[in-house]
Amino acid sequence: MDKQRLLHSITIDWNYRKTNGNIVSILNYINKNEIKIRDSYFNFIKSISQKKINGITLNDCYQYNSVYNLWQMSTVCEKSFYKSPQITNVIKFLAIELIIQEHQPKEILLLNAPEIVDPIVREYCINSGLNYKKNNQIKRPKFKYLEGKNFIKGILLYSYKYLVNVNIFNRPVNYFKGNKSAFLVSYLTHFDKEKISKNYYGTGLWGDFPENLNKLELSINWLHLPVNLKNAKNLFKALRLERVEPNSAHNFLYSYLNFWSWLEILIDYIHVSLKSLKINSKEIFIYKNKTNLFPLFSKDFHSSTRGPVLLENLISIKSFEKIFSIIPTQKIGFYLQENQGWEFALNSAWRKYNHGKLISVQHSTVSFWDMRYYNSFKDYLYQPDIFVVNSIIAKRHFNNLNYSNSKVSVLEALRYQKLKKNYLLEKNQDKVLILGDILKNATNEMLNSIYKALPHCEDKCFYFKPHPAQPIRIDKDFENIKIIDNPLSKVLKEYNTVICPASSGAAVEAFYGNLNTIVFISHGELNTSPLKDFDGVEFFSYPEELISVINKSNVNNNNKEIFLIDEKTPRWNKFLENILN
Repeated sequence: MDKQRLLHSITIDWNYRKTNGNIVSILNYINKNEIKIRDSYFNFIKSISQKKINGITLNDCYQYNSVYNLWQMSTVCEKSFYKSPQITNVIKFLAIELIIQEHQPKEILLLNAPEIVDPIVREYCINSGLNYKKNNQIKRPKFKYLEGKNFIKGILLYSYKYLVNVNIFNRPVNYFKGNKSAFLVSYLTHFDKEKISKNYYGTGLWGDFPENLNKLELSINWLHLPVNLKNAKNLFKALRLERVEPNSAHNFLYSYLNFWSWLEILIDYIHVSLKSLKINSKEIFIYKNKTNLFPLFSKDFHSSTRGPVLLENLISIKSFEKIFSIIPTQKIGFYLQENQGWEFALNSAWRKYNHGKLISVQHSTVSFWDMRYYNSFKDYLYQPDIFVVNSIIAKRHFNNLNYSNSKVSVLEALRYQKLKKNYLLEKNQDKVLILGDILKNATNEMLNSIYKALPHCEDKCFYFKPHPAQPIRIDKDFENIKIIDNPLSKVLKEYNTVICPASSGAAVEAFYGNLNTIVFISHGELNTSPLKDFDGVEFFSYPEELISVINKSNVNNNNKEIFLIDEKTPRWNKFLENILN
């Protein structure tokens, strides 16, 4: 009897890749079935959007001022690991469903699962006629959930943004008119110190693209998006830059807003938040009538419909609405694509006020699990004219993520156009560069693992470069790790080994440069690295794994397709020539 029962039982480990033969590692299972599981996630998000509320789909409930859609701008639809930490748990749940379908067990024993998923998996098993047991459940600190806390957070954020930025409201500089200008939307970060030292604006996100536009006798109308809560105008002033230069004019996202604009934002924020109270959000996330995934989406849903994300999206809409209704008609525009909420507002306002061609530029890397890049624009009223990607690999990803092949163009990687090959110089063999990511927790977890490995790596010299938008301090007990702040493209040649989190695209730069590339995967997380399927890359989650790989030599990098790099950017030049004529 026990033997028969054992044949119909299955033990699943939620967090560990290394398990014995009788235990199914959910992470390894996901790796083998990743396409099917990722598609299940996309389909579930789409089904949520189509759930009906009083006869109207959730998507239509959040149609706003005719051409905007607050639901498409939500973090639920954005599908970003950077903003939605529960995505991994959702993916793992979808994997459990496939495991059950494949093995047809009578009983499930779940190991090392976080407390939040226990009732979800339990309910699914019970409604599927399965026995359910748990073991080694990971406890999470309990806190009392306050239904109105997201709304209050939004109000506090509104107040802070208003007070900090009030001196730039309704104080734009004049943009250039006519067909001899280009509109660039960019983040106010990754400053090019060399260019700024010469008293003109430069950012590593665009490389020398602005200068190339100037050579075509195009002036640049910049619109800068802040990456933190600081005053963008004051930051610009601190850089000792003028907002009007001979070939460029600089405005900020909030430059065109005035007191009445901010009052309208506040009124709309209250109105939309009150509307969300009428929606039974828990029913929206019921999965196949077997369980409710709402606990994994609650933070994103509430923040997007009655909290800070909603507030940010309303500010974006009002800002782009004001900008594109006032400024001279723009013949061509470019923006950095990450499929964030503001990009939908940009596309809608750009089209509403009949501006010209709009080009999205994929400026970093695309990994298999970077689900932000799923083409939600296909189901949206407005979209870019062309999606520019920076490699054959990226185009392959885009084709698999619902993009039309005819709308995707492979052009040189602007951000990496000066990236050079490296040849593992003997003088650098003991130098290790640690790179921080924009995700603070991932960087700190990686650093803690490295700290524990340091006593076993005494022959190595370690250096740390924080992410430009996420400064992090090294633990005071490890001050022998030196901090550097120079552009990555200029310092890579000084090292032989690079260590960085899986979520960081910087690993690709190191790998392209022929460096020993070691990628940290947070415990229990998916391998979100763009290099996860490349031979020659080492991965680790624990100190002992780092110790075993740090001395390995990586000499046969198959890195030809990672980026299309040519400093003279002939493809871009031809593209601009065709689109401007």
